[in-house]
Amino acid sequence: MAAHDATVWRPGDILRPPDGVDVDLSVVMLNHFEGAVGSWSPVWNRGRTRICVDGGANVFFKYSRLHPGVLEPMTVVSGDFDSVSEDTMALCVSAGVRVVATPDQDKTDFTKALELAVEEGGRRGIVTLASTGGRFDHVFGIVNSLFVALELTDAPVYVFSGESVTWLMRKGRHEVVTPGELVGTTCGLVPIGQRAEHVTTQGLKWNMDDQSMAFGGVVSTSNAVAGSSVVVETDQPLLWTMAV
Repeated sequence: MAAHDATVWRPGDILRPPDGVDVDLSVVMLNHFEGAVGSWSPVWNRGRTRICVDGGANVFFKYSRLHPGVLEPMTVVSGDFDSVSEDTMALCVSAGVRVVATPDQDKTDFTKALELAVEEGGRRGIVTLASTGGRFDHVFGIVNSLFVALELTDAPVYVFSGESVTWLMRKGRHEVVTPGELVGTTCGLVPIGQRAEHVTTQGLKWNMDDQSMAFGGVVSTSNAVAGSSVVVETDQPLLWTMAV
């Protein structure tokens, strides 16, 4: 994913890969995920490993019943199994889905699923299907898991809601390569966890030039992608999000 001194992000290759491109992904579906099946089924179906997290298995079978033949089967169901129904677990067992219990209550089911996804491979990255418009504490749990992921893997970890894609940028230099149809789309660059003292961007509608960013100060929400490439330089991790 690195080119020269920059980390290069290509969300278009993940969400809409060109024909013939081998996308070695792990895809994770979280509990309570909702979205138009046409927006996320191509991502799910490209996963080499397809993991449903606890009640995410309920979601998977709901969409499978509503859209027969559209979704590739899940390969793994994981979690502490406090939100998956007995009927769903019976379906998983009968379908030959691998069941991985992860009872550690000091970690979220998402964090434990990321650890499993890293073990399963996915050299091109991990895509998590997650709703971000529901419970606010769940949103912060997702963001915290993205920080944990920085220690688990060098591969990109994306959160895809069906309407937006989000990831955590390490400190350093990054380039976001934007497909033509996403030029002009809304985006945001958010300091999470601590103040970023030095942030410089190129390719946004409203760029920053060695800007300090922090909650209570500058937070770059409701920005927009201005061209085919966005460059971000930061001295601390930043959360990037963009509409798709």
